[in-house]
Amino acid sequence: MALSSIEPIAAASPLIAAVVVGLPVVGKVIVAGIALRGAESKDRAAIVKAVSELFRWWRR
Repeated sequence: MALSSIEPIAAASPLIAAVVVGLPVVGKVIVAGIALRGAESKDRAAIVKAVSELFRWWRR
C-alpha cells in the first residue's frame, strides 16, 4: 500500500524517492546517536528501548 503512493514520485525521479524513504531513517539514526553519546554501556539497552518507543507510532 505504501509503495503505491510513492510510485508516481519514483517514476518522476528516483532520487526524490530515495530522499522520501531515506530521510526518516537518517533522522532516527541521528536521534539514536545523540541519545547514546556519552552513555555508559550498562545504560545503553534502556536508552535504545526508550528511543524505539519514540518512533513506535511510525509502525502503526
